[in-house]
Amino acid sequence: MLASNNRRVICGVTLIVLIGVISFISFLPQADKHVLHTRGRFHPLGHLLAFASLGCLTVMTPKAFRTRLLLIAGLFFFAFGIEIGEHLVFGGGLEWPDVLTDFAGVFLGILLALMSRATAVVSGQV
Repeated sequence: MLASNNRRVICGVTLIVLIGVISFISFLPQADKHVLHTRGRFHPLGHLLAFASLGCLTVMTPKAFRTRLLLIAGLFFFAFGIEIGEHLVFGGGLEWPDVLTDFAGVFLGILLALMSRATAVVSGQV
């Protein structure tokens, strides 16, 4: 079993990498996004899963509660900022359903992380 500090480091590195990947994919030209199939009926699911992963990692990384709150606030800002950035770069309308799906994903990830941590505390694995 991983020590608590190792888990935090792995979660933190994964969080940074995932934020970079999401940022990179978000600002790809439309033709490249089409090749990656980032549009279509599973588009909202992709947003939900990506931001649920970020939400979970955000809760699992820091040790202090205040740091968790700051990172969660930053994650909401990131979700909204990505959509604002896409709106400014590509000139399309602001995609409010994507923003709401991102926020829902963050909440889902937070809940999953808190539930897994509560299970670990009860079973003595923390």
